[in-house]
Amino acid sequence: MDILSTIGTGNCKRQLEKHWDTWIVEEDIETVANAGINHLRIPVGYWIMGDIDEDEPWVDGDLYYLERAIGWARKYGLYVVLDLHCAPGSQNGFDNSGRKGPIDWDDSTVINNATIFPNIERTLQVVSQLVDYFTSSTYNGTVVAFELVNEAFVTIDINIVKQFYTEGYHLIRKYGPLAVVIGDSFRFGAWDNFMFPPDYTHVWIDTHVYHVFSEERLSMSRSEHITFTCQDVKPEVAVAPVSILVGEWSLATTDCTKWLNGYGTGARWEGRFSDSRQHGSCDGVSDLKNYTYWTPDYYAFLRQFAEVQMDAYESGSSAGWFFWTLKTENAPQWNYLLGLEQGWIPRNLTRGARSRVCSDTIPGDSVGSTDISNPSSSRNP
Repeated sequence: MDILSTIGTGNCKRQLEKHWDTWIVEEDIETVANAGINHLRIPVGYWIMGDIDEDEPWVDGDLYYLERAIGWARKYGLYVVLDLHCAPGSQNGFDNSGRKGPIDWDDSTVINNATIFPNIERTLQVVSQLVDYFTSSTYNGTVVAFELVNEAFVTIDINIVKQFYTEGYHLIRKYGPLAVVIGDSFRFGAWDNFMFPPDYTHVWIDTHVYHVFSEERLSMSRSEHITFTCQDVKPEVAVAPVSILVGEWSLATTDCTKWLNGYGTGARWEGRFSDSRQHGSCDGVSDLKNYTYWTPDYYAFLRQFAEVQMDAYESGSSAGWFFWTLKTENAPQWNYLLGLEQGWIPRNLTRGARSRVCSDTIPGDSVGSTDISNPSSSRNP
């Protein structure tokens, strides 16, 4: 049973409007603009323009708040990438696609001997509506890019994903030289010779880099997280054959954040998710007042981890990065504003102002030497 059926449309809309109105405020946008951020990636659901079927558990009203946020971005000199984060039928089965469960985005039917993908066709209609609306004179120059869909899952036939990207590209191109962002679909190396210049222009592939969704990365020590970023991720990003942007990353090295893996699920870190093994305890991970976990050494690690990731994601062919996310309720390692406040996110983002880059990072040095799998010795996509 969905929440709309449980509490009713009216109550659901009132609670959502309160959230939309108070969670991200103008001061937040001003803060990150003053800290050197120049673009915002704003995720939206396919229902944002009012495309809601009778049997779907969505309410409208969020468009006004999106418009307001884009207005703040314009006021403070920021540009906006609109990211279609939730597609009809769910493109990845994750709760952040709108619903958790089966992947039905690529469901097909045959009509007059032709294979039709109803959810993908509906997605293209939404893309067309979004681009038409947000390239009007009110938003033109502020909304500069559109991400066709977030994290289409690796199990979807790549030819279906590529066809969708191609059609979406041409839809957007009708409105001018806007940037088109296509997700790597968890297949970073599968895009050689796809949508390359000169036939395609202003195309970026979005890849997401997290350290918490696999046993291998969860097993890394602090120094290994740094080394992996600099010796594995940076070279891959830097030499990619087409322009890259890292559309999501964080400072989390555990998946302890509540419901990160889905509502009602546990953490791999504690061995409570799927067939994971235990790496440590989640006690204190999200509590800045837990001074056993949140030591000066851990703060220093977070600062180093932030700076080397920024360095890696600004290398070579990369167009830059977007941190996930601006603000959280109780997940410090995912909270950009809190990182600014506490000092583990630099306020000056120019390369020369950062104290650490990959080229001067020595694996195993004093900042990155303690294995965080032991909460007693140090202290969350």
